Amino acid sequence: MRLLPFVRRRFQYFLAPLLVLVSLLAWQLTVRVGHVPPYLLPSPARVWAKTLAALNDNSLWYHTGYTIFEASLGFSIAFVFALAAGHFLAHYPLLEDLISPYFVVAQATPMLAIAPMLIVWFGFGPTSKVIIAFVLVVLPMLISAIVGFRAVSADQRELMRSFSATRWQLFRHLEIPAALPILLGGIKVGAVHAMSGALVGEYISAGRGLGYWIILGKSRHDTALVFTALGTMVLINVGLYALLTAIERVLTAGRSG
Repeated sequence: MRLLPFVRRRFQYFLAPLLVLVSLLAWQLTVRVGHVPPYLLPSPARVWAKTLAALNDNSLWYHTGYTIFEASLGFSIAFVFALAAGHFLAHYPLLEDLISPYFVVAQATPMLAIAPMLIVWFGFGPTSKVIIAFVLVVLPMLISAIVGFRAVSADQRELMRSFSATRWQLFRHLEIPAALPILLGGIKVGAVHAMSGALVGEYISAGRGLGYWIILGKSRHDTALVFTALGTMVLINVGLYALLTAIERVLTAGRSG
C-alpha cells in the first residue's frame, strides 16, 4: 500500500515512459495486424534491429558524432556572438531598432529556402552546416541576451560603480547573474535548434551525418534506417534539453540561495 502514495507523488515521472511504451505497442500492433510493408512503415522491432546493427559497426557513432560536431560549433559561435552583441545592443536601444529587422527577416525566412544558397556559397563541407546551425539559433539567443541584460536596474549599476567596479566586474558580478535565468532559456532553445540546423544542412548535401543517413535510407527504401536516424536525433535533443534544464535548476537555486 505504501507504493501508491509514492507513485502519486511522482506520477509525472512515470507518465512519459508509459506513454512511450503504449505508443510503441500500438505501432507494433498496427504494423503486424495491418500487414504494413516495411518500406512504408517498419516495426519498432525492425528499427531496433537496425539500430543495434549500426551500433555494432560503429556507423551510428560516426554519423551522430559528425552531426553533433557541426551543431556544437554553430551553437558555440552563436552563443558568443549573442552574448557580445546582446550586451552591446542592450545599452543602445536605437541601434537595436535599426538592426533587429534584419535578424527578424533572416529568422522568418524558411531555412530550407536559404540553406541551398549557403551550401553553394560556403561549400559542401561542414562549414556550411555550421553556418546553417548558427543562423537558425542566433536570433532567439540574441533576444534572450538583450532582455536579460536589460533586466539589470540602473540603481544596481550605480551601486556597483559607487564601489569603483570596473566594466568587467560589472559584467561578471552583476549583469551575467541578473541575466542568467533568461539567458538559460535562450540557450535551451538554441541548443535544440542547432541540431536541427545541422540536420537540415546534411539533408540537402552531405556525405556524413544523420541528415545524410535519412537521405540514404530514403534512396534505398530503407525506412528503418530513416527511423534510426530520426530516433537518434530525438534522443539527443531530449537528453540535451533535460541536461540543460538540470543545470538551470542548479544555477538558479544557487542564486536564490
